[in-house]
Amino acid sequence: MTHTPEENAERLLQRKEQKVAQIDAQTSSAIMAGFTCEATPPDTGTPELLHFSYDEFDQQNFADAAVSMQLATASDGGIPTTTPWNAYRGHTADSKGELVILNLTAETFLPIYAAALNHKATQMAIGGQRKAAVAAAQTVEDVGAI
Repeated sequence: MTHTPEENAERLLQRKEQKVAQIDAQTSSAIMAGFTCEATPPDTGTPELLHFSYDEFDQQNFADAAVSMQLATASDGGIPTTTPWNAYRGHTADSKGELVILNLTAETFLPIYAAALNHKATQMAIGGQRKAAVAAAQTVEDVGAI
């Protein structure tokens, strides 16, 4: 079956819109899946790679903790200078792993927060690159290959 140039253009536009929506969902899912970062659990006292959740709730917690840690250094004791934080040892795709509760200070929180921000920025960059490839695609088949 052959299509008119207009039909082909419409099919390509629809496929591009579908692919961008798929990429957005995949990017969001990758961000929400969390990240791995080195931290020192109190039970071992030895730095190790732990998994940190990063769903919408946790993203807000990270932002709140960052502000809190910054304000704590400027306050006269009204704002806590430490915060308990959940991480997971042995995280896999099928299991959250073993809960590890960290007691973070501004100094120990900062590298974890940086890892969280880098995780999100990396996933967004990957999604952006894929969406740019979709925009540049000339055929439905090109879009499907992205």
